[in-house]
This record gives sequence, structure tokens and C-alpha cells, in this order.
Amino acid sequence: MAKFIQHINFTTMSKQKRKQTSPQLLKQQEAEIKKKYKQKVKWLFTQFGHEQLFSLVPDIFLNTLFSIRFRTPHIACKGKLPHGFKSENELNIDLISFLKKHRLTLSGTQNKISYYEYFTCGFDFNYAFLTTDNYKFKDAEFIKETLKAIHNELYTVNAINQILDLVFANCYTHYFSFNYGHYTMHLKIEEKESSNTTNNSFARIAFSIAEVLIPQPIDIKIGNYVRPAFEVGWVTHDVYTPVCLNAADLYLDQDKYPAPIPVYIQNHAIMRLTERIPFINPGISQFFVVNSLLEHLRVRQIEEKTYLLDYFFYDWKIGYLRADFIQGKLIIRTFLLSTQENTPESEKFKKITRLRRDDIEYLKMTCLGDFADSGIENNPRLGAIFEEAGLTSLLECAKHFYFLNKGVKTLSERVTQYLTIEQLKPNWHEVAETIKEEELA
Repeated sequence: MAKFIQHINFTTMSKQKRKQTSPQLLKQQEAEIKKKYKQKVKWLFTQFGHEQLFSLVPDIFLNTLFSIRFRTPHIACKGKLPHGFKSENELNIDLISFLKKHRLTLSGTQNKISYYEYFTCGFDFNYAFLTTDNYKFKDAEFIKETLKAIHNELYTVNAINQILDLVFANCYTHYFSFNYGHYTMHLKIEEKESSNTTNNSFARIAFSIAEVLIPQPIDIKIGNYVRPAFEVGWVTHDVYTPVCLNAADLYLDQDKYPAPIPVYIQNHAIMRLTERIPFINPGISQFFVVNSLLEHLRVRQIEEKTYLLDYFFYDWKIGYLRADFIQGKLIIRTFLLSTQENTPESEKFKKITRLRRDDIEYLKMTCLGDFADSGIENNPRLGAIFEEAGLTSLLECAKHFYFLNKGVKTLSERVTQYLTIEQLKPNWHEVAETIKEEELA
């Protein structure tokens, strides 16, 4: 579609001369941009809890600040682009979306600013009102002294580094993949000469990412088939670290297996993560495989050398990684949501409700997004069932990350209706006992 639109624009322009923007319109556009910028500076004063200080800032000073403002952050990729991106432009659009979506909460308030605001007008604010002595006006020192706490919270070297670490960590989980590549991210500040002769120069925050590890799958024979599997690990500060477990973690003889046991994951498991935790960046759901093994390790042995490992998505336990010990390695075979067959929660749920595997799939209870706005917490009967079965964390997690499209029947309504129908079906064993022998004759 994009190529088609570009073609339309190209052919149209070839037939008629492009109109030049008039100087008057350019001035109007610049005036509107300046107005929005000044409103953003006023908004920052408000977010920082000192809206009244904005009236002390001369308009001429705001015009100067506008002319030297930080521009939109930029990202460049050294080498291969992360999976799913066709160009560096797409990567930049994604970065801006990411920076605008993620927010910093200001201490002592409920106010927030996005990473995008922090690295653009926030840096302007820091330079103009918190640190520099280059630009003076009547109440400059008073403003600077009043906002000292804001500077200490957000703009000291340590504070900036901590925020950058958060950005790098979030971006790492956003771009990496066990089967496509691990990336590292760095920062630099670009200074360029402005094309506008009335401005001195402008700066912008620039990021660069580069692939630090190309995944090399190993072949694992499972039954009569050979399947590729990828090592589970993560990168911090350009250093790759594989995940390993101990023999004791897997109920194995430590004398027989004294060395750390590496963990691998099959493509099938990666696909199931994406399918059962939809509309979430796949790198994030894969990252929580690592996090679950390092921070929330709990292993259930269901057969000899076959295990269920708890899977946590952030702080919610929503499922399991089913894995087998094969050829000295732990191979993650698939991902199961807690409602799916052969999990402890699903067995409890089926025992309480008498529903079967096919019923659960029919009711669409095998995907995290299906539990969004479920209404189950407002239904005393179903709420008690989900709590007894240990499924409330699914509801809490889905409520946090998803929303339900209007017009869609809630899960609570579907399950209640289904259970009612099931209960109305006759128990044929009981019916048979009530039939008299003469009636059969």
C-alpha cells in the first residue's frame, strides 16, 4: 500500500508543478510550532509542581530556548537490522513510539513524563533552568534554586545514567530474539549546524544498536525427528551470558552431572509464546523466559527428565515452560498458559467445573488476551472458581496489558452460559436408574 501511494504521488507530481509554500505560510507554521513548544515548557513546570514559575520566564528567553532546543532522538543500526524491520526509518519510528509510550514517575507526585519528553524538552528545561549560567534574566536564580530538587532527581550524571540503563534494558528486550539475534545499545549526543541561519546549532540524543551475538542453533533429536534449538541467554553491557541450571534443580544426580546444564529453546516454544501472549513484542515474552529461570525458578518434575518450569510475565505467574533433559541439556519444548492441558491449575479447574480440554479451547481460554476485561472478578461464582484453581494472576496480568473490543461478549458471560448449558444436560446414568424394567419391555 505504501509503495502504491508513493507511486500515485510521483505520477501526480510529474503532471503538475509543485506549489511552493509561501513565506507568509512558513511564518505561520513556525509561529504555531513556537506556541506549542512554549506550552510544552509550561506543562513541564506544571509536572514538576511549580506552574507559577512559568510566568517569571521572559518570552524572549523562550524564543532563544526554542532556537537551540534538542531535536527528536535518532537511532542508527550498525550492521543487520533487528528482526521485523526493513529499514532504519522503520526503526526510528519504532524508537519514537517506544520513547513516547514509556514514562517516568516523578517522586512525590503522580505526575509523569515520557522518555521522549525527558530527552527533548526535558533536556532543554534542564539546560535553561537548572544548570546553565549562560542565559540570565531577572528571576533565573530564583527558579534555579526552587527547582534544585528536580535537578537532583532527574539530571545529575547518576540520574541520567540510571534512566539510560532503563531505556537500554527496555530496548534490549524490545529488539532481541533467541532465534534472530541479541543487540546492544549505546548513546551519543549529536551536534549539528542548523540549516536556519538565525540559529546557532542544535543537538539531539542519538542511539546506536548493533548485533553482538548471532544465534547458532544446535540440532536435537527428539523421537524420530531432529529439531533446531537456540541457547537461552541475555546481554548486558555488551557481554552475553547463557542461562544454566544445576543438576539439583532438575532432580538429577549431581555426581553424574557436575557441570552447569545449559538451557535451550525450540522454535515451537518461541511460536507458542508469541501466539499465547499476543500483541506484546515477542522479545519481551522471550526475555521473561530468562527472568523466570533466574528470578522465579520453580521446577516440577512430571516424568523422568520431563519438567514444568514456572513462567512469570513481570510479577504474574501465567503459565509454564515444558522442558525435557536431552543430551546433557535442558530443552524447552513449548509454552503452556495456566489454563491449558496438563498444568496444575487446569486440572483443578476441570475438576471444579467438569469442563474438558475441548471446552476450554472452545471458550477461548488459551490466550492471555482472552482474559482482558473478562468480568470474572465481578462474578462471585466464577471469581471463586478461578481463585480456587489458582488462575487469578491471569486475570490481573491481562487486565494490565490488554483491553476488550466493544461488542465482544466477555469471558465471564461465555463461561457462565456454557456452564449453565452443561448443568442443564441430563445425567444419563441417573436417568437410566429411574426407568422401570417394565418400561423397557
